[in-house]
Amino acid sequence: MLSSRYFCVYVFAAFTIGFALMVGLHTDAATRGVERFVRDGQIIVADAKRVSRKVSREFNHSPKAVVRLFVNTVTMPTMMFEKINEQLEEVSRRG
Repeated sequence: MLSSRYFCVYVFAAFTIGFALMVGLHTDAATRGVERFVRDGQIIVADAKRVSRKVSREFNHSPKAVVRLFVNTVTMPTMMFEKINEQLEEVSRRG
């Protein structure tokens, strides 16, 4: 009998097991997906370091750099949704 008191624990366990199964069954696809997030993260970290150096040296250059950092941060989740859309289109073409 499932207790509503521990519902969050059950959801977390189900998600963890499902994710582990997905990675185990589709290792290459999971690796490609994680590589994309790592590359995006590296770009964001590099931009953040560049921005912090520019802000500390010259205040005049910071607005453009902050806008570029914001754009990179906003587009990262968009890429994930684009990949999901591509996969859904592929499934709909098959079926």
